[in-house]
Amino acid sequence: MKELNYSAPAMIKFRASAIPDSGRMRSENKVRYLLDDKNLYFGMPDDVGGLPSGAEAAQHTLDEVVRGLDTGTPESPVDLIEVVHRAQEAVRVLRRKPSPEVGIASTLTFGLIRKDQFQLAHVGDSRAYCWRDGALKALTNDHSMENDARMRQARGMTIFLHEINRNAITRCMGQPTPLEVALFTEPVRSDDRHLFLHR
Repeated sequence: MKELNYSAPAMIKFRASAIPDSGRMRSENKVRYLLDDKNLYFGMPDDVGGLPSGAEAAQHTLDEVVRGLDTGTPESPVDLIEVVHRAQEAVRVLRRKPSPEVGIASTLTFGLIRKDQFQLAHVGDSRAYCWRDGALKALTNDHSMENDARMRQARGMTIFLHEINRNAITRCMGQPTPLEVALFTEPVRSDDRHLFLHR
């Protein structure tokens, strides 16, 4: 476990840690961790189940996101969509090398603090939560076939979903089609606890 103590410009003190866990089903932990005490960002890229070279895809995603975030200071504004799209393009190009036919992919969920704002970018099915006032609130929705079907049904569309595909993700780093990034922003409070989990 890595633990850091640091202060944001608003003088709120923060503590962050990352605890690797491969779970019960995997022999290798393919998750990579974003945890930076200087630039105040944290989160994770994770492999996409069923695709080859998951650890490589997650590591490449992490490297590209870090490269995009390290260009400023903790006070500098960050265009999260641009950071994610640049990482997406890099992984999309890389996917042709280790697996030309199938490709490689990664999920990505990460947040950062700028002044008094917590900003979050999300692609895939890793999850982010906020513990506030004694309640745990989900900040992300899985980009899955099941959730997409529910949203379309709510708009009055008729959707048929096979049980075997319900958990398949619909957005990932490295996908060949244009990527839509989910964003979330809210003010930081001194008693907030943010939690990032991979699936």
